[in-house]
Amino acid sequence: MEHQYTVTLYPHGNAAAVGIVQLSPATNYGYWEFKDGSEGGGLWFENNELIDFDGHYLLPAKVVTALRDHGCIVDDTFN
Repeated sequence: MEHQYTVTLYPHGNAAAVGIVQLSPATNYGYWEFKDGSEGGGLWFENNELIDFDGHYLLPAKVVTALRDHGCIVDDTFN
């Protein structure tokens, strides 16, 4: 199944290097990018809970906050 990104989040705050988070609820996948358009990483979900990510050693706090603000469950181990 092809990803259909129906949710777009824009992390905010001072000096937020993250520019966009895209989610495809139908495929339980998402990704995030930096403001300059460079690749950030992938996000995998199960029942609206983040279960894995890739791309960087740590998931940026702005991504975690944006996901939580949207209602996603993000365990404290991700920040």
